[in-house]
Amino acid sequence: MADIAKYQQEISRFNTKYAKEAIKEPVNFWGLAGFAVAAAYTQSVIPLLIALICELIYMVVIPVLPAYKRLVNVREKTRIRELNKSDREKLIKSFSSREREAVEYLRWQKEQIYKNYFKFTGAKELPSNLTSLDQRWEDFVDLLEVYRRRKQHLKSINRQAVHNQLSQAYRAAENAGDEKTRRVQQTNVEILKRRIASFDELEKSVKLVEGQLQSIENFFGYPNENRHHEHAR
Repeated sequence: MADIAKYQQEISRFNTKYAKEAIKEPVNFWGLAGFAVAAAYTQSVIPLLIALICELIYMVVIPVLPAYKRLVNVREKTRIRELNKSDREKLIKSFSSREREAVEYLRWQKEQIYKNYFKFTGAKELPSNLTSLDQRWEDFVDLLEVYRRRKQHLKSINRQAVHNQLSQAYRAAENAGDEKTRRVQQTNVEILKRRIASFDELEKSVKLVEGQLQSIENFFGYPNENRHHEHAR
């Protein structure tokens, strides 16, 4: 029963989304405005009653039309894509000059690949293996931000200080005068060991992301190099 209720709730939320979009449509707004003007001009409530009937029919029919649902979904995807694009461009501006240079160089390479493909093939559309370059470029920007944050965090860590604390905790545990003090120091040792292990994991993740960034850079360089080799032949 809980699953059925959840399913019904999802359907209701899903349909409400299309109803809200239908209300905001310019055709709906101007239609209602037209009836309001007619009511004011004729000094009659009849245009308002007609408007109410038309609005009820509109809100019952339009939100459930498959074509209208597709239109709303396309709009939503476009809005999200444009929002992500705007956020990514703001993110790029926060990069260092060297990082921005790497990002812009890959962007330039991407555009060159597209330009050369259209030039040498005469095609009107890009194949799927080339359209994926947009996603690869976005991945590069996102990974670069991850790399920057992890690298900065790694630099903020005083690993030597933690190692010194661990050595002191080991000695304190060994020289503890009673069992209670020994347990406290052993707990401290375990905590410090976990901190050092987390540092190691962070270093590994930084190297992993660095490798992913290099892989994307190499991926972008291959099509242009391959084209130059073919042209030389």
